[in-house]
Amino acid sequence: MIKLTELKKSYHKKNVRQDILKGINLTVEEGELVAVKGRSGAGKSTLLYILGGLEQPTSGSYHFYNSNITNFNQKELAAWRKENIGFILQNFTLIEEKNVFDNVALPLLYANKSKGEIESKVISLLEQLELEDKAYQYPRELSGGQAQRVAIARALINEPKLILADEPTGSLDEETEKVILNIFKKINQEGKTFILVTHDETVSSICERVIEIKNGYSDEF
Repeated sequence: MIKLTELKKSYHKKNVRQDILKGINLTVEEGELVAVKGRSGAGKSTLLYILGGLEQPTSGSYHFYNSNITNFNQKELAAWRKENIGFILQNFTLIEEKNVFDNVALPLLYANKSKGEIESKVISLLEQLELEDKAYQYPRELSGGQAQRVAIARALINEPKLILADEPTGSLDEETEKVILNIFKKINQEGKTFILVTHDETVSSICERVIEIKNGYSDEF
């Protein structure tokens, strides 16, 4: 599903080059649950943004199935991302002015789905995540775990092939973290591919594989 070959990423700031990723080689098969670990500043989130098409590598290749994503222009990347990628972030990134239903429905609106299809898919997914009674509440009225489940629903609503999560339980208490991780495992068992960036041993322990980013390179253990 995913093949990264000698993937590198550098940034230039005030004429100084900073090499973040120096040579990432990685394959991920469809249906895997993979953790990416490393110290702060190691490049974990940078790798995740490249995998999600939000950033382009400086060099190397990123193949997603049979497509070389590094050859895509910005318009092609946006279309590919909308069709294939679901993002789950630590701070939920819900829109405070929209209720739960509208937050989850947003990707379907961007995809120009019909009102009937939107309502059917959103309600069905909220029921699966035990959020149907929260559909018309606002983010400020939710607990952290409920907000993260809304973020998960929004990430899943377009049925993406790949779910990317950046410290998805970092702001949750231990009990709520267990609930969210059980949801991840269940979704993964249904065939979804997950890549989770985390510092948390509890999160990485549910994953089949753990990749460590160290000194700009990848290693597996």
